[in-house]
Amino acid sequence: MNYLGKVLFVLLFLSCEKDNDDSNIIPYANGTKSKVEGQVIEYGSNKPIPGAKVILQEGYISGSLLSGRTVWTAIDTFVADNDGKYQFEFFHKEDDFDRKELYAYEVYIEKDQYFPSLEKRAHKEMWTKNLNFVLDPFAWIKVHIKNVNPFDDRDYLFTSSHGGGGDYRGKNIDNIEFHINRGNRKVELYWNVKKNSIFKEFSDSLYLPAHDTVPYEINY
Repeated sequence: MNYLGKVLFVLLFLSCEKDNDDSNIIPYANGTKSKVEGQVIEYGSNKPIPGAKVILQEGYISGSLLSGRTVWTAIDTFVADNDGKYQFEFFHKEDDFDRKELYAYEVYIEKDQYFPSLEKRAHKEMWTKNLNFVLDPFAWIKVHIKNVNPFDDRDYLFTSSHGGGGDYRGKNIDNIEFHINRGNRKVELYWNVKKNSIFKEFSDSLYLPAHDTVPYEINY
């Protein structure tokens, strides 16, 4: 394998999120197997998330190295225990550079009412310890929007947060929006109003508890 090919392979397969320090990665089973373990917790509360679905997937680069085509396939799943912990021990596939058979392994998390995680790398031939994940819980803003001081049919309102928003025109606006955001943190809610050719901007900072809905009134 030439130098360019090796560099490309590293960029393709090792470009996952920085996930561990060297002290948490040690040789395992004389290189014949790999192992990865960690814990899944909730952002903000640091509570373990039992029942989280932990997926181990295998990446295979097919065709020319320069094509950069990688196919990822889920090869095992683990349901996190009551402490949010998981563990995989698996036989990894060996690279064959002559045949362009190159493999990598990574872990990601799915759980109802949580945003999915980014992928993190599981090192071949190694025991990857403390490959932990922090999941962001769902939370909602219930925004009641009402035009209480109408001017004419060109009255305009625009709302926005990271998890939703909308725009409305007219005198008889009375609507409800649900914005889904990341919980256990503050989020910004923005809205703009235009009436009688006068434009105004507003914002507010709201704390959203995990899995809860915070009501908010915009009367304009």
